[in-house]
Amino acid sequence: MDANLLGEKYAISVGVDIKSLRMWLIILSCVLTATVVAFTGPIAFVGITCPILARMICGTSKHIYVIPVTMLLGAVFLVVADILTRPGVLISSTNVLPLLCPLSIIGAPIAIIIYLKIRKMGI
Repeated sequence: MDANLLGEKYAISVGVDIKSLRMWLIILSCVLTATVVAFTGPIAFVGITCPILARMICGTSKHIYVIPVTMLLGAVFLVVADILTRPGVLISSTNVLPLLCPLSIIGAPIAIIIYLKIRKMGI
């Protein structure tokens, strides 16, 4: 995957079959996304913001660094959101908030900040 980041010509020159790689990456992405949504529900916001934040934190696009940081960020993000949904944290009742409420409250400003930084960098 890292060879593909450097461009199609470079990837071909080092022996990567671009068409096959793209096909398998699309299939893998679809299967993993379907599996995650089937088990956790539509918490796509975490999947959008965490990889971008991980890339900014790592300062590189190398997958060997970005993927573990993304997993840790996603886990921390969801645990914090889950703690905030518990009774007595944000609301003082016996009801539990849906997980998407704190994710939206926390995630929307993060997504806006990421968007503005990416726009400023010209990516």
